[in-house]
Amino acid sequence: MVFQPIQTKKIYQEVLSQIESLIQQGILKPGDKLMGEREMSQTLKVSRTSVREAIRTLEILGLVEIRLGEGTFLRENSLDSIINPMALSLSITAESVQDMFEVRKILEIECAGLAALRHNDEEIKLMESTLKDMQENIENEQVGLKADLRLHFQIAQASKNAVLYKLMHVFAEVLHDTVQSTRRNRFSKCATPDKLIDEHKEIINAIKIRDYDLAKNLMKDHLGSVQF
Repeated sequence: MVFQPIQTKKIYQEVLSQIESLIQQGILKPGDKLMGEREMSQTLKVSRTSVREAIRTLEILGLVEIRLGEGTFLRENSLDSIINPMALSLSITAESVQDMFEVRKILEIECAGLAALRHNDEEIKLMESTLKDMQENIENEQVGLKADLRLHFQIAQASKNAVLYKLMHVFAEVLHDTVQSTRRNRFSKCATPDKLIDEHKEIINAIKIRDYDLAKNLMKDHLGSVQF
């Protein structure tokens, strides 16, 4: 007899779960307008804050579009229609952060290699600008974290692979709190902020000189150093 750990969901995840079910059943279709925030909170008997958080998650994942003065609409079919159902499922049911981090490593390592082969000069300038932002705000946890994630997204975008880029967003958004925790964990083990900056600088330089293998190896080492 094998028991599985009981996962306690947050209220907004329950809201997401119900919306996902309506999408899977075909009750909610691309282009459909979602119930208003107040009406949804009254119908589900939850706070408007929980509904707002659920809608925000759907927007981040690209599943809905919020039109000012009109409401929230389910997006039309696109590449998102393949990837976002998985993203929504992960947002609701993620059980093993370790498993997800391992998948993220696979994605990011290949993104770094492809970026080395396919980047343009403008993308390098953006990466270097973001690195400068990280360096200037290294003591500011929230600003530093956002710059860190932005740099990883820029590398993924430079890979010129739309699916990899979308998947990167899926895992980065789901793992946002974990990325924050890994940074804190690393710094608590005496790894200086300067070391983090140096690792990113080396990755950018490897991409800049178009060294596919070096970029992948440096990204592998970097992600290994921040993993629990």
